[in-house]
Amino acid sequence: MSKSPAFQFYPADWLNDIKLQSCSLQAQGLLINLMCLMHQSPKYGYLLINSFIPPKKMVSHLLRLHHKTYDKALKELFLYGVLKEDEEGIIYCERMIKDEYIRTVRRESGKLGGSPLLKQGVKQEVKQKTTPSSSSSSSSSSSIKNIKERKEKKRKFNEKEFLTFYSAYPNHTGKKEALERWKKLIKTKELPGLSIILAAIKKQELWRKNANGEFRPEWKHPATWLNKGCWEDQPENNNSPSLKNFNPNTGCKRTDANMRAGMEFLERDDDE
Repeated sequence: MSKSPAFQFYPADWLNDIKLQSCSLQAQGLLINLMCLMHQSPKYGYLLINSFIPPKKMVSHLLRLHHKTYDKALKELFLYGVLKEDEEGIIYCERMIKDEYIRTVRRESGKLGGSPLLKQGVKQEVKQKTTPSSSSSSSSSSSIKNIKERKEKKRKFNEKEFLTFYSAYPNHTGKKEALERWKKLIKTKELPGLSIILAAIKKQELWRKNANGEFRPEWKHPATWLNKGCWEDQPENNNSPSLKNFNPNTGCKRTDANMRAGMEFLERDDDE
């Protein structure tokens, strides 16, 4: 299949992303240009040119930027976690990778009609109210029997459902353990529908995103999240004054001195 000529852009997400809005306009401008290069990359969402990692000077030349200006803005994007590097040193955009995976899953599902019931080959029955008659009791008993048979049907493992969950879950660690736990929950009939799980992840993601300086715990390993049934968690806002401006990554309070030190570090690199 040929590469899409465009990628989706969500203005509301861009303006409400705390990490991104912590960056300067210069860094935000660099990001959108890098996303255009990542869109053309042979490995979607990664900064690769002809399957090779391009040197910084090459990228700055392509974007018509001075290499010091490019380096400063790039460090800012790394500092706030907007861009990341993998083990091989390849720069990537996690949001682009996640969006592309979801688009791929939806496209494949759409080929089968989009409905999970159609994918699994389950026939849908139309429920009708019966009028009182001599045959109503036999019809009722037959309906009850059919309902029991449907409930007793064993839910089958669907790899695409698990991959959709794993892609949507922010902590991509322990995939093997998460898969084993997913299968076990299906076997014990404790796993809810995929839509319930995805809705819970989205809700908890928004809760962390809208922290406004309040402490939010890190995401659990996906296997632990499944094991504890965290899709049932109902996060509430914590308005405790002692937790405001708390940085869960360092265990320290965010202060103006911390921010000034970070900006001085970026300015020193720019002067070199």
